[in-house]
Amino acid sequence: HVMHSVNTASTDDPMDTNYIDETVMQSIDAPGVPRSTERYKVGAVVVIIRNVNFDSGLVNGQRAIIRNITRKCITVELLDGKRTIALIPRI
Repeated sequence: HVMHSVNTASTDDPMDTNYIDETVMQSIDAPGVPRSTERYKVGAVVVIIRNVNFDSGLVNGQRAIIRNITRKCITVELLDGKRTIALIPRI
C-alpha cells in the first residue's frame, strides 16, 4: 500500500502559495520531515514516531504490527504485552 502526503503550503497570505509548486514540496528531504510517499505492508512491524493518542497507547516509540490499511486509517496491533488493537488516522 502506498500512502501519499498532502503537499500544500498553508499561509495567511494567498499570494505566497502561488509560488510554491507541488513538485517542490515533494522534493523536500529534510530531517524530521516525512517523505511525500510512504509504502506500508500488512504484517510489517512499525514504530510510532509521534504521540498520536495516549489513551490508545499510540505514543512515540511504541512498536506495532500493521493489521489492515484503508484510505483513511491504518489498523495496528500494539506490541505492548496486551496485543491492543488501535486505529491510526491519516493525519
